Amino acid sequence: MSQENQTMYVNGIRTFAPREGAPENLLANAVFSLKELTDFLKSKEVQEFYTEYKGEKQVKVSIWKSRNGGLSFILDTYKQPDIKMQPDQEDDSDLPF
Repeated sequence: MSQENQTMYVNGIRTFAPREGAPENLLANAVFSLKELTDFLKSKEVQEFYTEYKGEKQVKVSIWKSRNGGLSFILDTYKQPDIKMQPDQEDDSDLPF
């Protein structure tokens, strides 16, 4: 089941706008709910979007500024199309290499 056109917010991470008078470099304050985040990351809907880096599973997340001044973490559901050339579709261009 592909979620490509559906926004999937990361469960278990909540952000809040910095308090008044906070340093200007502070983007947001965050709370991580470990069980909720772990359950989200282990869910079948998210497993479809696992990638691998150096033998470790990972998920990609986009971070957006929300209307309330906090940040929203959204699961990156983009999947590169699987394009395979058939043997009879080889490139016959006149390139020297």
